[in-house]
Amino acid sequence: VFLDVGANMGVHGRFLFEPSKFPLANVSRGIFDREFGANRNNSDVCVFAMEPNPKHHPRLEEVAAAYGRMGWRYHVLPVAAGDSEGILTYYTRHIRQNEDDFTVLKKPDAHPTHNITVLHFAKWLEQHVYQRKIPENHRSLFPPKVVMKMDIEHSEYEVLPDLIVSGMLCKMDFVFAEFHGMQVEGDMAIEQAILTIVSTTKNCKTRLLMLDDESYADDGVPLP
Repeated sequence: VFLDVGANMGVHGRFLFEPSKFPLANVSRGIFDREFGANRNNSDVCVFAMEPNPKHHPRLEEVAAAYGRMGWRYHVLPVAAGDSEGILTYYTRHIRQNEDDFTVLKKPDAHPTHNITVLHFAKWLEQHVYQRKIPENHRSLFPPKVVMKMDIEHSEYEVLPDLIVSGMLCKMDFVFAEFHGMQVEGDMAIEQAILTIVSTTKNCKTRLLMLDDESYADDGVPLP
């Protein structure tokens, strides 16, 4: 299972399913090759693309449809990941041409644009990922794994602690996440605490790295 949390246009799922089309995505391709195998069968993998920004939903549905025709499982969740269920106001801030910041942070030059449904991510994981039935005769040479990419524009400071407390984070095999720190007082302390807990808890198998692969951010590569 690959969890693309903060999927944007969905390029990370594409790095997984079609790595040869994205030669410059060395970071993500290396992670997927190590975790799922370089010669993986795409039919063995399930991708969940979670993205709150309505701007990206048509593209994600286009990717899902194309991959569905290939027999590959790519599921779009047009919601935000949170530490509880509810509705959250997102703010839009123009950065540069064709690029806006879509975040829960109310910055001076941002304006509210959407009220987004929030999923209690830990609860969803428990119900839909960790209770999945794995065939005893699965064809993959690699054991079943759960890998997550997270880029949720500062909501990680609420979601990751909740995943730790609920026990859901330490059931994952590998997580690579972008931290959007230094925007709110206390960010860096929370960030360091998360990294320390995950790396020093002996019963936590998760490997957590702070990294961000934004190669091919605008995609532009034809779908199959």
